[in-house]
Amino acid sequence: MATNPPPTPTLKCKECDYQNEPERVYCHNCGAKLDRSVLPKEEQIRRESPDRARKRIMKMTNPAASVLRRELGALVKTVVSAVVVAMIVQAMREPATLPKKSEAPPRLVASDLGNLADSATPLSGFFTEDEINTYLKSKVIPKGSVPGVEVKRAYIDLEPGTARIGVEKSLYGYPIYMATLYRVEASNGVLVAVNIGGSIGRLPIHPLIMERVSPLMFGSLAEALKREYGLLGKMQSVLIRKDRVDLVSKGKK
Repeated sequence: MATNPPPTPTLKCKECDYQNEPERVYCHNCGAKLDRSVLPKEEQIRRESPDRARKRIMKMTNPAASVLRRELGALVKTVVSAVVVAMIVQAMREPATLPKKSEAPPRLVASDLGNLADSATPLSGFFTEDEINTYLKSKVIPKGSVPGVEVKRAYIDLEPGTARIGVEKSLYGYPIYMATLYRVEASNGVLVAVNIGGSIGRLPIHPLIMERVSPLMFGSLAEALKREYGLLGKMQSVLIRKDRVDLVSKGKK
């Protein structure tokens, strides 16, 4: 069965777009030197299928398609670059809900929590956001293990049903804010804290990502507050309100 010979490739002149025979060195129309490097090798011509040869010639003879792909590629790169820059800018901004540095009188939060947990009868108590933030000052280690990074303070931002735990760090003098957000509930002595996201600056972080990176971002703070977390778990109920948390102890049975 006879087969059709592969189509003969042409050489397109870059100066005038004239289609020249493949054996030419100079353009038949304007005399400009042709780029012969675009011609396929003889072995490739023999091996390639008619369909592949047709696509190759269309690419050679239809530069508009290549220009379109190039422009689309440039557009995609521009959009991606803009998104990355926007994310960096948001990550460097100060959070909109950043609590002011507390000046509340010091309160022994751990001691008061211990007294509630050890009470013979159920007792109620509360801590304000300012009192907790004042207490957190004593739980911050100013210097970290990373050169140029210094922990400035830990803070908490209380909203109804949620607690945002954050850390302010200094990167060579520039403030960086990282926070993780929990929905906290305690009923019948069972404390439940569900991560519902977080942020770096004003850049929101998905809860699934926060679950993985929280140990790296807040591991040292969690270790410093290990006793306090344990005492909260002994409460009968924990209710987070705006700027305060209300507690009720179980009482000794």
